[in-house]
Amino acid sequence: MTPIVPNGADARSRLNVEKRWLCGVGTVVTAVTFMALTAALTVPRPALAQSADQAAPKRGQGIEERQQARQKGDEFVPIGARVGSFQLFPAVDVDVEYGDNIFAVTTGAQSDTLTRVKPELSLNSDWNQHALNLKGAGEVVRYKNFTDDNVENYNIAADGRVDVLRILQLTMGAGYTLGHEDRGDPNAVAAAKAPSETAAIDANLGVKYKPNRLSSQLDATYNDQDFDDATNRDESITNNDPRDRKKYELVGRLGYEYLPETEAFFKVAVNQIDYNNPTQDGGPNRDSDGYSVVVGTDLAFTGLVTGDVFAGYLRQTYDDASLKTRSGPTAGTSVQWDATPLITVNGSLSRSIQETTIAGSSGFLSTLASVSADYEILRQLTADASFDYTDDTYSAISRDDQTYKVGLGAKYLFNRNFIASLGYTYNVKESSNAGNDYKQHTALLTLRGQF
Repeated sequence: MTPIVPNGADARSRLNVEKRWLCGVGTVVTAVTFMALTAALTVPRPALAQSADQAAPKRGQGIEERQQARQKGDEFVPIGARVGSFQLFPAVDVDVEYGDNIFAVTTGAQSDTLTRVKPELSLNSDWNQHALNLKGAGEVVRYKNFTDDNVENYNIAADGRVDVLRILQLTMGAGYTLGHEDRGDPNAVAAAKAPSETAAIDANLGVKYKPNRLSSQLDATYNDQDFDDATNRDESITNNDPRDRKKYELVGRLGYEYLPETEAFFKVAVNQIDYNNPTQDGGPNRDSDGYSVVVGTDLAFTGLVTGDVFAGYLRQTYDDASLKTRSGPTAGTSVQWDATPLITVNGSLSRSIQETTIAGSSGFLSTLASVSADYEILRQLTADASFDYTDDTYSAISRDDQTYKVGLGAKYLFNRNFIASLGYTYNVKESSNAGNDYKQHTALLTLRGQF
């Protein structure tokens, strides 16, 4: 069914309330996290050197990694199976999820419960030199009521590393993914009866050379995306062929290690995007070329704060003169603070130009900021909280989308073969384009079996 667009003023009023509420929740999450960290840092604790389980965190090692390191060799590590010089690790996740607005609509929200079964199989080399990893994963999604949204997805991938010399490495990888668009995707067909099927081919090849404090790296990536046509609720067909595209990207990086394991770097990326049938339905030619130039540095404060920060400029130019060139400053950071052996705080900021097929717009500039905290309550129990903010500003049209998301979760390790996790998210999207606002509550229970 086609959702009814609500009165603009009423909808905007409700969403402003939701926005203020969500920002308030984000502030509370940040404040509580800060107070917890302050308390954890000021409360006296026994000398950490007394126990291997309480060892001071290593530089750049978060809660998840430290937990795995402490559990290595004990009853919580999956054994897998040896296949020659490889290790085989099978696993399966079973999700039970409840959502109160599964179609991500402004009004007339529909709720439903769904289950996901996600088997996976990893085959990893166990060599002193070089590496080869193979992985296959599937996903079967079944809704209780809205069975048109039932889908089956899968992914197969391989990656490897060749240690040519101690100072010279080659990396490579390739994969194929069959999936379906999320209902909340800004490019998804809103009137579609079922999520549109997508297929993607990815490949990468890279070389890294580090003879001394100087380092150089060159990476080439290829991505081919194909979108199936959408059958709408009124049985009409939306042609998605004009969205099919290929992207080629080459990234070069030069670095200088001015402190141990800490580099300043200069990075240049160039890309080319080619659409298969850009003008099939009379639309503009969306083929484009772009680049970005950034300078930055790794971060390493007291061994407990790690990450990187950078700033620069990006630009995307389109073959069709009717599509406006996107350009402007860019900046980003990814920071991990290992506040205590039990608490890790992560923060990130990124900015990128994204593709769209919305009439009149060449694309949108997407800015993402996020903060999260992980707390190891017990050796087997961890909890997390997160707050994400996304701003998507479209070119040449009057549309700006802002999304706020709050998440809470917990994970419990029963033994080496069984893990349970519970999560809750609240997601609000506010758009200057009427009918694109929505809010969602989602609760998720995941049971994982691994061998």
